[in-house]
Amino acid sequence: MVGHILEEKKAYLEKDMSARLLANRLGIKQKKLERIIMVAFGLSLDRLVDMFRIVYARALLISGTPYEDLWHLSGFSSLEHMETSFECIVV
Repeated sequence: MVGHILEEKKAYLEKDMSARLLANRLGIKQKKLERIIMVAFGLSLDRLVDMFRIVYARALLISGTPYEDLWHLSGFSSLEHMETSFECIVV
């Protein structure tokens, strides 16, 4: 359910993606969604979305997209946010 919306619908590309927005789309309460994600993935929604975005940015980079364009094409709010997310995931 959550994976479908994030993967198939590419909801992680939306800059305003939030637990509230995703919960509304799924028709469940935000707290329930947060618990589901933590149990299923062991991550907060923000960290999970960032992971999807990093994977997408990597694919763009491999396909030849210039580095400086990656952040906005992959849903991050800034280049700094993308780089910080990358460091948190890799380290």
